[in-house]
Amino acid sequence: MVYARKGEIITCENGHPIGVFNRDVDKSETARVDQIDWLIDPAPKDGDPIGELHCQCGAAWARAPRWHSVQVFIGKEWRIL
Repeated sequence: MVYARKGEIITCENGHPIGVFNRDVDKSETARVDQIDWLIDPAPKDGDPIGELHCQCGAAWARAPRWHSVQVFIGKEWRIL
């Protein structure tokens, strides 16, 4: 089952772009930051704690205890890997 397709955009809850998936990501895979072409600076690194990450506007775009169980905001919904 596909979690995210190549070209899908991660946004914050207010719609600001955060990153673009650079390939299809299957739900059985472990989430890694190199699966995403980041549009933010500084870009997250593997191993960084997530908690709940926010855009400059203050809206959340990711939440999880760590990258391998991350939820990201894609389109208009939260997706759980």
